[in-house]
Amino acid sequence: MAGSIGLFLVRFAILAALAQPAPAAESSAWTRDSLKLVERLKKDSSDLDSLVELGQLRLDGGRADEAVACFEAARRRHSQEPRLLHHLAMAYDRLGDRTKAERALSQYVADRPQD
Repeated sequence: MAGSIGLFLVRFAILAALAQPAPAAESSAWTRDSLKLVERLKKDSSDLDSLVELGQLRLDGGRADEAVACFEAARRRHSQEPRLLHHLAMAYDRLGDRTKAERALSQYVADRPQD
């Protein structure tokens, strides 16, 4: 069940990346980067770096909800990767969900006491 939810989130992120227009100032670069990441994810939907990059690209493009979908999909596949909590905290903060942002950030700090 968890695998199918994760796959759904990856597919949602991919479709959202293709369906939404790029920010006007960076249209061609943004589109090119999105398409490159989508192609990588079509080959391997669990590619951590591609999920994070696509999530960050969505976040930078003002699409925090789509960024959350990418980061959540990555977190389901790579639960031991602490940077995902940091990315999730930023995305939830952009959405205005302070509770989820604080929870993710607190977990990130707790998982990395040496930093």
